[in-house]
Amino acid sequence: MLSIFICFIAFLAKLSLSENVPYSNISSLVGHINLVLPVPNLISDNVLVSSSNSNIGLLNYKTGILKNVLNYKKNEDIKKVHTNDKYTFVLITNRNLQGSGKSNCSYDEDTYSYINVYTGEELYLLNILEYKNETIIDFIVMDEKIYVLLNDRISIRNVNDNSIDSIVFKEHNINSIYSKIIKKGYNNLSLLYVDSDLFCHLVLFDTINNKIIYEKKITNFQVNNKLNNYVSVINNKNAVVIYNKKDIHIIELSNKENNNNSDNIYNYYYQKLNRENKDEEIEGEIQDKSNFIMDNEMENLNADEYFVIKLGNDEYISMYKTGKNTNTNGNNIIKLIKQKEKENELIGYYIDKHNKKKLIYCEDKEGKIFVKSLNEQNVINKNGGKDNNNTIAILNKGNNVYYHGELLIGLYDEEDKSNYFFSVYQDSSFSVYKNNDVHYTREEALSYVNQMHFYNFDHLKNTKNKSVNNLNIPEFSILKELEKYLKSKISLLNKSYIEEIMKSKTQLSLVPFNFFYLTANEKLEMLNILINKNEQNGIKRKTLIDTKGSGKNGLIKDSNKDSSDNSDSINTANKDYKYEMMNNLIKNAIRKYETDQSSNYAKKSIVLVSTSNNFIFAIHLYTGLILYKIDMNPIKGVNSIISLKNKQCSYSLNKNNWSEYEQGGKIIFLNNASKGDNSATTFNRIDGSINQSNGLSLFKSFSKDSVLAILKTDSISHIIIFDILTTEIIFERKLNLFAIQNLFIYTNENNKSIIAVDKMLRAKMIPIENAVAKKEKASQNGAITKVDLKNEEFYFYTVNSEKKSIQGYRIIGPDNNNKNTANDDIDLRLIETYFINMNTEKIEVYAKSLTKQKDIFYPIKINKDASICYKYINNNIITYVTKTENNSASSIAYTIYIIDGVTGTLIHSKTLDKHVRPPFHIIINENIVVLHFYNANINKYVIKAFELLLDKKDPGFINLISSKKDKIVDLFDVKNVIVKEQNYIIDHNIKSFNFTETKRGITNKHLLLLLDTNKIAMLNLTGESKEPTYKNLNTFITHKNILYNSKGFVSNESMLESTTLIFSWGDYFYFTSYQPNGSFDTMDSFNIFFLLFLIISAFIASYFSYITRKNKIIYAKWA
Repeated sequence: MLSIFICFIAFLAKLSLSENVPYSNISSLVGHINLVLPVPNLISDNVLVSSSNSNIGLLNYKTGILKNVLNYKKNEDIKKVHTNDKYTFVLITNRNLQGSGKSNCSYDEDTYSYINVYTGEELYLLNILEYKNETIIDFIVMDEKIYVLLNDRISIRNVNDNSIDSIVFKEHNINSIYSKIIKKGYNNLSLLYVDSDLFCHLVLFDTINNKIIYEKKITNFQVNNKLNNYVSVINNKNAVVIYNKKDIHIIELSNKENNNNSDNIYNYYYQKLNRENKDEEIEGEIQDKSNFIMDNEMENLNADEYFVIKLGNDEYISMYKTGKNTNTNGNNIIKLIKQKEKENELIGYYIDKHNKKKLIYCEDKEGKIFVKSLNEQNVINKNGGKDNNNTIAILNKGNNVYYHGELLIGLYDEEDKSNYFFSVYQDSSFSVYKNNDVHYTREEALSYVNQMHFYNFDHLKNTKNKSVNNLNIPEFSILKELEKYLKSKISLLNKSYIEEIMKSKTQLSLVPFNFFYLTANEKLEMLNILINKNEQNGIKRKTLIDTKGSGKNGLIKDSNKDSSDNSDSINTANKDYKYEMMNNLIKNAIRKYETDQSSNYAKKSIVLVSTSNNFIFAIHLYTGLILYKIDMNPIKGVNSIISLKNKQCSYSLNKNNWSEYEQGGKIIFLNNASKGDNSATTFNRIDGSINQSNGLSLFKSFSKDSVLAILKTDSISHIIIFDILTTEIIFERKLNLFAIQNLFIYTNENNKSIIAVDKMLRAKMIPIENAVAKKEKASQNGAITKVDLKNEEFYFYTVNSEKKSIQGYRIIGPDNNNKNTANDDIDLRLIETYFINMNTEKIEVYAKSLTKQKDIFYPIKINKDASICYKYINNNIITYVTKTENNSASSIAYTIYIIDGVTGTLIHSKTLDKHVRPPFHIIINENIVVLHFYNANINKYVIKAFELLLDKKDPGFINLISSKKDKIVDLFDVKNVIVKEQNYIIDHNIKSFNFTETKRGITNKHLLLLLDTNKIAMLNLTGESKEPTYKNLNTFITHKNILYNSKGFVSNESMLESTTLIFSWGDYFYFTSYQPNGSFDTMDSFNIFFLLFLIISAFIASYFSYITRKNKIIYAKWA
């Protein structure tokens, strides 16, 4: 019996062995997709998608799930992707190779290029073909060999055994300025190259014996070096197309391999373009005289005798038919079939049921995409003939698609007997159509998040109806939950605990799927959020979602639709969603949301994110549900959208100096910036500044349920205050010739105003009033409101790199020269409060305090010996690091300064160790300043924490409750500040760091670090040891998830004091939670089996004690 009891105890201990693993979800993004490539080596339901964001993903187009995502460095470009029956090849070049300047980004890395070879459905890396300090121009694949074209040779590599052979151009007297592989035969290879005299040559190599079979100079064609020339290959015709703004040249190889007759190895065709070229347009075209011959980016569209040429914004579908050698256009061998004339037109290709590639022409109008096939009769003529193209599909666009299309690819699925079309639009949305309707859509613009805003709606009531929109979500059942818990615990008996936990706890988020057929109100009802609509005096406000009805996005707004009704503000024409794919996704997510009782603390958060192309998305973090998508470009007044098609500048967070800023932003100081860059004036302020000179800034909360956003150009600022859930516009104002740099919210007698300062140090007060208040004010003859700011304290500061100074200012009141204006704006006066001259020091990085206001603040610190010390509380702290250079580079000195941003008073300064080196990273929170840097002496990174405390001893418990003198403590006494320093040595550089945030600020703050390994670790700044402490950061909040190319993360409070929420963005959206002091206010880690064991044990013990006592009484009576 004893052995059975011990085994039972061991079994219960195994089931009870658990720890609280918080809820987390993750989703992967690709970025703006510029290539969709069907995969022949897998089942027909997969395509490869490539983006300008240096990512490649294997997409199951039936489920919309990215099976695998290959993330490359941000300074690398994906130049070519090729796939066959066995392998997938990806050509990668670093940004230094893009000599023509696709962007203005500068990198100081060495030139390199390489080809990755992947195999299998999981895209396992099989081989890396790397070429340092060389440029891979192109490659082709034949069987197990890959032929790599370099500047001076053709490198022949075997994929399996990694053997190398080469065809060296110099050995064959080939001197080329441009070369292109045309065709690979069984044992030969055809090459076209251009010599220094601009003549083209055709060369046929014997790849086995490494010799030239023949070489032919094309004497009747010379490349025009005064124009940009583009080259593309039509593979199935073994032809090369060379074109510019004036004419088209085609060089077609003979179909006979190993043809020794040098007079009959090619056909040459020529066609003059009938474009009206202006002389000035052609004269200034060549910007790089060494790079006037380049590859045609439309080459992947070439099919059969059709090919696509692109000249500027003009695109042409052309064709040619094999004929006799000619240097005239009399035979009309080359024909222009179709021209892309408007922005709503698009050229793509379609793979039919016979696996044949066909060019298609698409027209986007009236919310539909008309897909048409091409034929030879549709020839462009000056008289403008009718378009007789055959329509093969009419696609019904989703209402989340904005502006015009950039890519459309179609294919026929034999299993479903259906057509699938893939479209990419200028707003970076990626939609997959099944037959004529949207199957699903992904918002890839979320890969380009600039700023974000956390919003907790725990103060809102839930709706009574738990099962909405016919989802039939089951109610919570304690028996089912207990059964589920028991099964999951038993399954751990034979499995690794951590492995099983990671599989079951990390959920897939709904991001980036956009459920366009549901309105915003329907989504809020699914989340059981009850919106309180307080319409004052019957006034209905306009919503930001209404701005979508613009001619720019190719849609026609229904004039009969009441734009004031938010339930109709999203197009409801897509209600009849025909497929179950997206319905099943949202059903599973909402079912988890409704039934998961252990993570209620994480369910009440929404994040607003703004992207590089000026879109705002509202995302429910627990489920990943996109509530709405807002295009801010029409409000900004621009005629075009910022294209994310080309590579975006992304500065390295590992190499440059930066400081953490509000709303997840950073102030970046380029270490490799030129002197001209350093001379720019940068503004900042105490309450936060708007750094973006041209874009959207999600600035701050205006009220509990509203946010203030600013759209800026060089001279115009557009202020919008809107409700986060309903998008109702509370206030809107456009300021001409006033670029806002600093902004405050002023509250006086329940009225709010905005105080704004521009870059010219002009300040004005903008009253925020509703329509009723305006009418009442109009009856008072529009008198200017009397403003008294004598008792108000609005301060800001500027950092001037050119003058090497920091200046502080205060807004003191209205200007005496104020005049009545139509908008009742009030000009304000400024005074300078301090001036700090840097002299010979140069500012490397500076930061402002990110302390958040709490309802209850914890002003003391409790030490290990139970004594207390008082924190120095000042939300206006700013910190900066300066560099002083003497005659030699070895005598560089770095100094850190901590000052009061209001008064300019120096709180603390220290000259750093002589071995300190950049990059410098700073964050300020409450009374702690954290500086991260590199130490060259120990070859490690150091985190130096400065803790600002008051020089006041612990009075003791008796004196604290009895003495009035000890009860009152001035927490702002700058004269009695002492600084405690603590150094932590770590192995990693960091990309971002933040402190944990909790509801009341009582829980100990931990420092969260996004390491250069793309994982988030935690560090407890105890400050107890005076000696430097080495920290081996091997425990991660992200567990096994690696957040490749993460751009940052933020932490925010949850409904529980013990828990902080963490949200990371970049190529991955990741949401989780962290408990610095454990789950002291939750029962998530409570062992239910241990509780049952105690209850049963107590019951059994009570029963046996009762029997024993009863028997004793009986024995006593018989005794």
